Amino acid sequence: MEIVGRSWASRQQLREELSDFRDSPKYGRTLYLSSITSTSLSPIGISTNVIAGSPDLGTGAAIFYGDKFATVVIPPFPLQENSDEEGVDIGPMLDLLERPVIVGVVLLRLGQYAVGVIKEGKLIASKSGSRYVKNRHRKGGSSQRRFERSRERLMLELFSKVCSVTENVFSPYQNQTSHILLKMS
Repeated sequence: MEIVGRSWASRQQLREELSDFRDSPKYGRTLYLSSITSTSLSPIGISTNVIAGSPDLGTGAAIFYGDKFATVVIPPFPLQENSDEEGVDIGPMLDLLERPVIVGVVLLRLGQYAVGVIKEGKLIASKSGSRYVKNRHRKGGSSQRRFERSRERLMLELFSKVCSVTENVFSPYQNQTSHILLKMS
């Protein structure tokens, strides 16, 4: 099989697309995979190198397929169980899209951070800030190691500050948060 296209869809667009799958004669089976392994796609003949190495497959995949055509949907949040159904079964994907979700987000960049909690697509709590961290020093010489130690100390102070802020922002929602997203650059 070859990949003929890729697209991103909002929740509403994905719901509409799934409804179209139900009426399409192209699809005769539905396969839900909570994770992708090298053997999990062999029953439908999809080459594992088509999707291997993609960072998005940690959430699993919903595969709608027929004799000559397959569509792979990578869900925004992890699928909980595997299933292989005759016909088009969009129920598990719709359930996943309808489930109320609270996501904690931590964005960390050298010297800057942002921490937030998102519920149903709206930011309900956040805190951002910055802390000075020296840039890299490449000249060498006797002061280079002292400079590196100072930089490491500043990075640890930033990390400690982000941990403290994260605890404060997340704590009111800790029993409700379903996922945490961490992005460091």
